Amino acid sequence: MSAAATGTTPSALKLMAMTKLKVGIVGVVLVAGLATLLVVQQHTQVKLREENESLRQQAGQLAQWSAENKRLSNLVAQASSSLANDQLHELLRLRGQVGMLRDQTNEIRKLREENRRLQASLRKAAQEPLQPETDPAAKEPTLKAKISDAKELMLAFRIHANENQGQFPTNFDQVTKTWSAANGRPFLTGTNQFEIVYAGSLHEITDPGSVIVIRDRQAWQAADGSWYKVYGFDDGSSQAHKALDGNFDAFEKQHVFLPPSADQ
Repeated sequence: MSAAATGTTPSALKLMAMTKLKVGIVGVVLVAGLATLLVVQQHTQVKLREENESLRQQAGQLAQWSAENKRLSNLVAQASSSLANDQLHELLRLRGQVGMLRDQTNEIRKLREENRRLQASLRKAAQEPLQPETDPAAKEPTLKAKISDAKELMLAFRIHANENQGQFPTNFDQVTKTWSAANGRPFLTGTNQFEIVYAGSLHEITDPGSVIVIRDRQAWQAADGSWYKVYGFDDGSSQAHKALDGNFDAFEKQHVFLPPSADQ
């Protein structure tokens, strides 16, 4: 059909053709733009997924590192606490040892002072002449001589105990021979025959001055008819006890110390 038949001029046809061409070009551009947009969007999504995964992994590692750091911190705290406790225990142990050493030093000082005092007493006794008094009527040693012998024996017993961790001698030879050799004369006046009653430790006695350590083997009768026995006590003292009937069992029972047996 011709332009004349349709009533359209050539200019109008040309214009319509150009318009269709422009519309086609715009369509192609739009399609291309949409395709590009889809590619860019898809690429962006992939990149975001990768970044999310990387962040997720980093978050996991961070959580692991945080847990490990907390564990290590707890270990350090426990180690520090344990070290502090060990140091405290060691300090307390050392303080206890210092206290015991101080007590032992004080005890040694006391024993040395006591030993010097006893040695001085023995030297004084050694310088006194041996002139045992006797009772002319009874022809028996006087009470004073017997008490003097018991006193000297107990001074020697105390010195022996101080030099042997508080242990009294088990026989008289442990003290009499040494004393006689040191002082150049017999130890006793010969007025008494004593026996050892207690040969244990001085430290086991809880009531000093109350325990009989030595005593006369037998009671003896004075001129007035009374019976006597002389005793030496753990504190170094000596005394005579009088009994009208010659029975000393009750008195000795009160002053004889029996250490507890090992199974008690």
